[in-house]
Amino acid sequence: MTPADRLLLWLLRVDAAILLTAVVPIFFPTEWMATLHEQLGLGLFPRQPLMEYLTRSLAASYALHGAMVLFLTFDLPRYRPLVAPLFRLHLLFAGILFGIDWFAPMPRWWIVMETGTIAGFAVVVLWVNHRAQRSIVP
Repeated sequence: MTPADRLLLWLLRVDAAILLTAVVPIFFPTEWMATLHEQLGLGLFPRQPLMEYLTRSLAASYALHGAMVLFLTFDLPRYRPLVAPLFRLHLLFAGILFGIDWFAPMPRWWIVMETGTIAGFAVVVLWVNHRAQRSIVP
């Protein structure tokens, strides 16, 4: 395994670990979610069934995505062809989230942190993946 391969593996596992932390808020009591919502400066948390559903299912979706990214790392040579398309989708996802956040309207700091982190990390992974693929000897 080349240094670029090891770096790619490390980056994917860090991404997976961060995404898998989303499992925790799935089980937060509603009061915790409301407190966090208010502490982030987002106003009062609407305590309605749809909000409960959306917050918990979004966290579950992030965790599921993290599990899939982790799965890719168990046999990176086999699943390497999926890395570039997946992280190009991350770039698209960041753009979609930018639009959602902008029209929501979320605070500017939220928009920058969320979309900047997702897009920036995707660019790094794509660059390292490209470097790792160039070092593969046919």
